[in-house]
Amino acid sequence: MKVNLTYSVELEEVPLEIDRVFRKTIEDLHRHLGQLENLDPTATLKFVDGINEFRKLLYDVDAKLENCHSMGMGYMRALGTSVSPPAEEPKEEEQNEDR
Repeated sequence: MKVNLTYSVELEEVPLEIDRVFRKTIEDLHRHLGQLENLDPTATLKFVDGINEFRKLLYDVDAKLENCHSMGMGYMRALGTSVSPPAEEPKEEEQNEDR
């Protein structure tokens, strides 16, 4: 089970904390990517188990990247930087309607 933690750091330490979380996330992704590349599709049970584990990792990576994004947005707000949300990409149905 995953839980969210809230903790405080000095404002000037926020970029370092973002970097720490981001680098650890990238390291985890690289390590697991190597394991994914070594999967043998002909060994079906190990293959599907490996794929499922990688999918779980992607979920964790997404959550950690969201944390980095949130910390970055909070940092910019604390500095008084104007922050606007990113433009939403059109949904798949809307893209198909345009064709």
